[in-house]
Amino acid sequence: MEAHDAALFDGIMSEVESFVLAGDLECALETLRMAERINPKDGVLRRKIAEVNQLAGLAPVPTVEAAAAATKAAQHRFAHLVAVGKYAPPRTTLSAAERRTRARAVQQYRERRRRTLTGGAVAMVVLVGIVGALGVGTHVWRAHGEAAAFAALNAAGTAGQWAAVETAVARLGDQKTRPQFVGTLRYWQGRLAERAGKLSDAETWFTIAWQADTTVWEALARRARVRRVQGKAAAALADYGEAFRRFGAARAVWLEYADLLLRERQRDQAAAVYSVISSDARHPDRLIARARLGAMAAEAGRSREALEWFREAGQPASAGVAPLDDAARAAYDKFRRRPLP
Repeated sequence: MEAHDAALFDGIMSEVESFVLAGDLECALETLRMAERINPKDGVLRRKIAEVNQLAGLAPVPTVEAAAAATKAAQHRFAHLVAVGKYAPPRTTLSAAERRTRARAVQQYRERRRRTLTGGAVAMVVLVGIVGALGVGTHVWRAHGEAAAFAALNAAGTAGQWAAVETAVARLGDQKTRPQFVGTLRYWQGRLAERAGKLSDAETWFTIAWQADTTVWEALARRARVRRVQGKAAAALADYGEAFRRFGAARAVWLEYADLLLRERQRDQAAAVYSVISSDARHPDRLIARARLGAMAAEAGRSREALEWFREAGQPASAGVAPLDDAARAAYDKFRRRPLP
């Protein structure tokens, strides 16, 4: 390119950049294409064309009239560049000095782009710092403190430290709670009401907790227990059933679920739940479930099946396994005194 120094190269690139910044991608493309027709081997122009094409793919498609107007405007601008000597047709070959000048122009263009991007990044960092100083940092620390407070509340409730639970619930209930903690707060309010004998209030709190966060399975399980105590067998069975189907962590209420099914004369469903409990090697109530299955088999006249269940239920309870309760032991003792047919 004749006299292709940094000024000439920057002339065409600055025009293209002005079009891009103005959002006029068609003018930018037309300018680059005309420059490419004059110098088709210019790699920098090709890369710029690819970059603008990529931007144009994200922009809305112009109408035919808008495209014609953009082409005409780009032709006028390019003719002006050629007229004032900011761009000229290339020669067949370039001298070594001209190649060095061209490489220096490209390097200057890249350096200018790098400084622009770096300046933008620095400005963004400064902006983030200012916003943080205005309160974002405080919000982050408040969220961290709130999470720590609810973790302490869960730990106190699990350890049975009810005075600490009551104090924490009163303190957290007086302030605005983030949505992800509402279910936990309402659950512990329900537990406090349950301990105070206010079963209706406890059921309400557990319902609110379950509606706020369906991952708090404890709220569903405790509501089932409260409803069972209140005599609401159908509602309690619905809650027990959902906890049994959805949450493996709700093992503590599986036996209650099966016992309520048996009490409501749903023997087949009760036997199915007892079988799941008895086959779960990690369930603490598996011996009791086997004794229940043995008693059901004995009542149905299946003595040999009952013998097998009671033989397994009569094994000594190991660590982490609950011993037989009074009902299971009574059924076990009654069956042992009965002779086989």
